[in-house]
Amino acid sequence: MSVPLSFRHIRCPFQQPGYFTSVVVILGDSITLIDAGLTSSPREAIFPFLAECHRSPEEIENVILTHAHGDHFEGIPSILEHANASIYVHELETHRVIDLATRCNFDSSRIQSITHGDILSLSERQLEIFHCPGHSAGSVCVIDHESQVYVTGDSIQGRGIDRPLLFYSSIAYVNSLDRLSRRPISGAIVGHPFPPRMQPLLDGAAVQELLKVSFDAVNTLKNRMEQVLTNAKRPLSLDDLGRLMPDVRPPSIPTILTELVTHGKIRQLGHDPECLWFAN
Repeated sequence: MSVPLSFRHIRCPFQQPGYFTSVVVILGDSITLIDAGLTSSPREAIFPFLAECHRSPEEIENVILTHAHGDHFEGIPSILEHANASIYVHELETHRVIDLATRCNFDSSRIQSITHGDILSLSERQLEIFHCPGHSAGSVCVIDHESQVYVTGDSIQGRGIDRPLLFYSSIAYVNSLDRLSRRPISGAIVGHPFPPRMQPLLDGAAVQELLKVSFDAVNTLKNRMEQVLTNAKRPLSLDDLGRLMPDVRPPSIPTILTELVTHGKIRQLGHDPECLWFAN
């Protein structure tokens, strides 16, 4: 995989040994970050890496978020203690960064909303925003125009080890995977060590493999959940499904249920938070 020389990948420790959140550093006349990691990430990983490059946190002028989840954006306040940076986030998740600004007392005027198709000229690179809802409503890939390398965040998650993890929509996730599968992707930098490769830097062939197993993971989960409901002797609640499918992350369950209802595979009884589901 040929990554632009100005692109550097940082592994920000997260949860357990060997697991990490990716932050991409673009080193130009100024510094642009793609994602900001966790609260501890600037001190533990980002700033030490910049020091190794003989660069300073004060040179960070831009932070682009692949999405506004805590492990990808809570490093922002620590960064802003050193840098006068602009924060770019998809318009559907701008409110989450504004909430962070309120909690951590930084200037919300730094926050810039972005949307699908935007081109950002930052740190001598042309970066395109590609909206990929699914994991979250405002998930994006950041595409380097020259190299066609994609920084994907959690937009392509693979299969296994609690994946997929979907907070927004399995339907949107599959649609995003389909759109990405038709793009000329030369390589990708993913948000975590996703299965099966468990590596952050993927060449074009490995990206296509990850897309395929990501499709398969959603289809397997849908079929499995439909079968659980078919085998049940009564309608099931979210708690019931969580107990029967303990390896599935809880946020993913309602997204799959919504898709199965939409496609007429199952039916819903009642309304949140007392919904029950049963097979047709």
